[in-house]
Amino acid sequence: MTALSFGDIAGAFTDRKDPDRKRTPRRNSYDIDDQRAQVFQPVRHGWDWIGAVLQAFDELLHDQRVTRYKESDRLQDGDRRILLSFLKLIDFKTGQLDPSYQELADRAGCHRATAIEACKRFAKWLGLRWVRRTVVAETVGLAGPQREQISNAFFFDLSSAPRRVWATFKAALRRKVIKRRGKAPEGLQSAPRTDDPALMSVLNSLGNAVDDRDSASRESRHYPRVGI
Repeated sequence: MTALSFGDIAGAFTDRKDPDRKRTPRRNSYDIDDQRAQVFQPVRHGWDWIGAVLQAFDELLHDQRVTRYKESDRLQDGDRRILLSFLKLIDFKTGQLDPSYQELADRAGCHRATAIEACKRFAKWLGLRWVRRTVVAETVGLAGPQREQISNAFFFDLSSAPRRVWATFKAALRRKVIKRRGKAPEGLQSAPRTDDPALMSVLNSLGNAVDDRDSASRESRHYPRVGI
């Protein structure tokens, strides 16, 4: 039996074991028209913004190498290719960014699981966020699924990234925009200080209260920002 045959068998088995591949609705998903799924916003400065994100990534990757950062969430060499493929899918006018993991993997030339793990690292280091979404199934009202899963709605919240990453991004974007347009970009706010225990306690309590109210699952309070 060839290696391809083994792969086909393994893939078919995985499909049966993983309901997500069958478009089965997952917990904590919102209808595509639900207000909580409306996370897309126009991306100002387009390619300059992408360049600034990539520079923040490059400097962080370099820093992790220099400091010999060895934790499991460290950036990988192949992450840049996945990130660039991801960023190229953004519609600057609307901010729409909703590829499937398989589409992202195909564009980056990697396995679907590799793309998923990279997105988890982008969530940790670059402020990537996403919301799970569903739509009404074609079989609604009949025997069979009433809803089905579609791709996540993704967006970047760079201000929530580690302070050094956010600072690098802002500085890079400022330089690029000034070079192109002759003036600094507007609307870049500083990230909140995270070394104030009292402030962080208030923010965490507020975040937990909102999650308890809006989420059907008390066990995944990070949703919709982290859960795949």
